Amino acid sequence: MPQSNEKYFLIYNSDGDTYVKEIHIAEFLKEIEDGGYGDHPKFLGGLPKESDTNYWEDSYLIIKGKVVSPKPVEIATKYEIE
Repeated sequence: MPQSNEKYFLIYNSDGDTYVKEIHIAEFLKEIEDGGYGDHPKFLGGLPKESDTNYWEDSYLIIKGKVVSPKPVEIATKYEIE
């Protein structure tokens, strides 16, 4: 079973719009079992060549990881003598 600090993100297209949604995996799996994503939902097994979700043919992409953001780093002045 996944650790509690692992996050999953569902990326999909609906009516021409792209959505990214954080999901709780246990709840998500229950939704699938209950038919919440249709009778036979399609999931991508990796990053598709086409980044435009309009071409994913109603498939879903699940990514496991964490959201990160770059932070500025202060760099001291460096001196050099030949």
